[in-house]
Amino acid sequence: LKEEWVTKRDKVMAAGLVNLLKKDKVDKVLIAVGKAHIKGIVQNLKSQISLTEITDFTPHSGHK
Repeated sequence: LKEEWVTKRDKVMAAGLVNLLKKDKVDKVLIAVGKAHIKGIVQNLKSQISLTEITDFTPHSGHK
């Protein structure tokens, strides 16, 4: 059930970003999302728009 909710939310967030990018002709955007959503949002975005760069600022183990 949790995975279904995350997947559905990923689609909703990606759709919102696509609408923002197309409507306002924005070419760069910075978003902050929970770690569980990163992969799903990126997959959804890639299926709808061309992504030239994705930078992941997720803290890695050993970094504070």
